[in-house]
Amino acid sequence: MLKETDTASDMDAGIVVTRLRGEVTEADAARWRTGFLRCVRQALTAPAEDGDRLKLLVDTRHFAPASLAVQRAYHDALADAGAEAAARGLLIAFVHHDAYKMEQMQVSAETGTGYFTDLEDARYWLAPG
Repeated sequence: MLKETDTASDMDAGIVVTRLRGEVTEADAARWRTGFLRCVRQALTAPAEDGDRLKLLVDTRHFAPASLAVQRAYHDALADAGAEAAARGLLIAFVHHDAYKMEQMQVSAETGTGYFTDLEDARYWLAPG
């Protein structure tokens, strides 16, 4: 079970799952960023078949950054993960509690990015098939 700010690899599903929920301080964000990028790097060094993409599930339901610096750290970590995953591609699902926001984000989403309010819908979207 993930903590409110944590990251883990779901090796069975081939997904890196990260969570930022509740009030997140700068210290929380720094710990999260370190663990998140470590998991992404481990996933990228795992053997991959041709066409395998790095899959990320980002759960930010009820994420409440305590400062602008926390919000910036979150976005910077995602950008760094994307840059590191460029050679393998990136499939990323964002889960957030605001349905309207997710609908609006999905309208302008790039290929390989999905926006959801339901965690299981996001997992299904990331599943191979």
